[in-house]
Amino acid sequence: AVPLLGVFCSPRLFFVMPEAWTVALAEVVSAPRTSSGLAFRVASVALAAWSASLTSDPGIVINWGIPAQTILCLIGARVVLLDMRHAAAWAEAGPIGLGAVGGLASRLLRANGAFWVLAVLFYVFGAQTLGLMDISATSPFSHIREHGGSNHLLMPTSLLQQWEWSRGTDGFGGGVVRITSCSSDYLNALYPCNVTDELRPGIRDMLHSFGHIGHEYHPTVMRMFGSHRIRRHLPHWDGGRPFPVYTVPGLELRRMLAEARAANESFVLEYDTLPGVVGDEKWRHTAVQSKVRLEEDGAGGINCRVLRRPLDEAEEWAPCGEDELPLQPAPTGLLMKFLVWFPYPVVEGVYEIPCID
Repeated sequence: AVPLLGVFCSPRLFFVMPEAWTVALAEVVSAPRTSSGLAFRVASVALAAWSASLTSDPGIVINWGIPAQTILCLIGARVVLLDMRHAAAWAEAGPIGLGAVGGLASRLLRANGAFWVLAVLFYVFGAQTLGLMDISATSPFSHIREHGGSNHLLMPTSLLQQWEWSRGTDGFGGGVVRITSCSSDYLNALYPCNVTDELRPGIRDMLHSFGHIGHEYHPTVMRMFGSHRIRRHLPHWDGGRPFPVYTVPGLELRRMLAEARAANESFVLEYDTLPGVVGDEKWRHTAVQSKVRLEEDGAGGINCRVLRRPLDEAEEWAPCGEDELPLQPAPTGLLMKFLVWFPYPVVEGVYEIPCID
């Protein structure tokens, strides 16, 4: 994930050194004019090819983000060198800026610039606070809790899922559920994507030596691959070991079920509904308001049963009501393009969020 983040961020150097970046890219696509230029290109290609062998991602033979980032780093070094040599001349020539544009066009350009500055500020500082985004470029590797309450030292998160007036709407309601069992190969290849066993022993030993719990999860990788034909070949839980329990917002469960149904897969899924919408890690691990067992035959047949008072030994399983999550329609709308949630693993005896991505 880190090399891919570098690929995502490196081209932003253009906004700092536009002239040097343009010249450097022109050099990349042009034939070398000197022997030193040819030697540098050959060495760059060899270095990028060698860097591909440094892939350590579980289940991936080559992480193409590594050679891509290597090439971008070399281009970036050339950009800096060109800027050091020619910055004064470029500054003296002067760019074509707003001074060359007057009237309405100038005002429109300034308004456009202000709009995008505000949009970026909201994306970086507002979306997670309000609960409009979880899996995104702004999600830190820490990892910040976006459902069930904030673990940030200063800032709240997912306020729209907590405020009474907003959590009653379709886009922000549903509470938090804990997936305790699932036989769907589609869903198990998607979440929670525990790749701990794929880590080399030396890496786990190093993590433990620094007080790390030594667990690693890659749900974003699975979500971004998109096709189940790819995901099913990557490391994921397929039985033989205890099920990797995890929590997701109710809205994400509805999305997951819609995707599994689209795959026409028969499966059994069990989950606990947590009381309330905010709690600590112990609450996320153990609290339970009701239990639900869902059986689907892959052809539209659904059998949903609920145990509303699981702590009452006399309580019996009953048919789910229409308000139960599996019987609600799949979430739709533009908002659902942004509201994609991390599954938070429940690791026995560990009351903290493990490393995700």
